[in-house]
Amino acid sequence: MRVLFISSWYPNKTEPTNGNFVEQHAISIQPYCDLTILHVRAAEVSKVEIEPISNHGLKGFIIYFPQKKLNFFSYLKYYRRGFKLIEESVGNIDLIHLNVILPVGIIAYLAKVFKDIPYLITEHATIYKKERRNELSALRKVASQIIARKAAYICPVSHNLAAEMQSLGIKGNYKVIPNAVNTSLFKAVEKNNSKFNLLHISTLVEEHKNGKGIIRTIKKLSQKRNDFKFKVISDLNINQFEKNAINLGVNMNLFELEGAKNAFEISEAFNTADVFILFSNYENLPCVIIEAHASGVPVISTDVGGINEMITTDNGILIPPKDEDALLTAIEAVMDKKITFDHKAIERKAKAIYSYQSVGQQYFELYQQILGLK
Repeated sequence: MRVLFISSWYPNKTEPTNGNFVEQHAISIQPYCDLTILHVRAAEVSKVEIEPISNHGLKGFIIYFPQKKLNFFSYLKYYRRGFKLIEESVGNIDLIHLNVILPVGIIAYLAKVFKDIPYLITEHATIYKKERRNELSALRKVASQIIARKAAYICPVSHNLAAEMQSLGIKGNYKVIPNAVNTSLFKAVEKNNSKFNLLHISTLVEEHKNGKGIIRTIKKLSQKRNDFKFKVISDLNINQFEKNAINLGVNMNLFELEGAKNAFEISEAFNTADVFILFSNYENLPCVIIEAHASGVPVISTDVGGINEMITTDNGILIPPKDEDALLTAIEAVMDKKITFDHKAIERKAKAIYSYQSVGQQYFELYQQILGLK
């Protein structure tokens, strides 16, 4: 079974963490089939560059073309070139696995129309959520509807996203399959912290992650006690977060601020965390919560998007969005052990749902159904 994995987002030399959750799906699927990845993107290059993919046991190509040539026809041209490369190396493609409909869904659609290659869709994008619908143009909405209609399956990563997409008239055969995590890397360990360790990891895009709300809450906490440390990791806006914290008059000795980290370094951060905090205004199915739970770390998060599909009373606390008092109360409840958690039980539950084996097997069964092998 030869499967072509294409995606609107994928980790690359320009943006190493972009679509890392897509890569995790690829890793979970590759033991079950002959999987080849193709990603095409505009970049600051003077001529076309083709970079082989070989990490994590994966194979495929990333094609970079000059930014100045960025347009719809360039994408078509270089995806066509990529198709030829892959057919030369592995033979004809049986199935396309499309990740994130916009913008590269048209490639899967055209392959179905002109080559009769079936495809399924995995969707991660928050663009379909009501909080961002002002960014979804009529053209993009119609394109999503058309591309979805031809898909054998549509696999959003949360039931919430499935409902949001269907409310926009994006119709099809839906099956929810969650994000995946490396449970060999992210796992529960014994902790011996002298102070209570809080952790936050995100892009810190303000309108999305509400970093200022977190800072204000930590300031209130610091006015009551100082028996904690708060580590914040961001691959994008850590300097702005630090400026905001200083401007709000927070004791910076309570913070550990760090930039971009690789997966191993992120797992190490979870190994010392007592609780993970997410205070987002909107979300989908955040991989960082999956990583926390796989590490046996409870999560305090706003009840937005698909997060209530992930957090129950046995692995975290849900609070209303933008409610800083609720965030403060939840943090103190965990610090004071008014609410306690079984860390090994959190880990076991996460492994059963999000492990490579669990997620990969679900996709393999869909592949078999689509190709009439089951």
